[in-house]
Amino acid sequence: FIRVPHKTAVIFNDTAVSYHLLDIESNQFANQFLAYRVKPGDVIAVILSRDLSLIYTLVAIVKLGCTVLPIDPDYPEQRINEILLNAKPHLIVTKKIFSKKITGNVNKSLYIDLCQSEIDAQSEKLPDFKVSNLTPAYILFTSGSTGKPKGVVIGYAALLNFLHSARKL
Repeated sequence: FIRVPHKTAVIFNDTAVSYHLLDIESNQFANQFLAYRVKPGDVIAVILSRDLSLIYTLVAIVKLGCTVLPIDPDYPEQRINEILLNAKPHLIVTKKIFSKKITGNVNKSLYIDLCQSEIDAQSEKLPDFKVSNLTPAYILFTSGSTGKPKGVVIGYAALLNFLHSARKL
């Protein structure tokens, strides 16, 4: 994961994060998710605004071989809950501020702003996970022609092909 550990991986506002720190933070997030018994292929819904915790969460999910279900916290409550009902995620990663938009039978929710000290206490190391190219990498929901959310699944093979071709640019 790290070829140039001290180079900048991410810049958010005035904060630059090195590849080394991104690796450590995402490993700690991933270990926190493992406490919720996630395994490769499990769907993890992410309802977060754009900040560093979103980046750490997304990288952690990919490291675990799980499936990212990104949900914009600005979506209306009904749309968020239709997506959650349809996708049936194993875990919802969010912040307390967005909890009022999540209704119904929620399996497991992790409010990262309420457990940041637990995340910080997690190991900086992560066990290796074997992930099949057929495993879904992420699910995007579109409204389509019906207005009802419909999930489109993108596998890890397609994601890797895209990243590989983007690297050549």
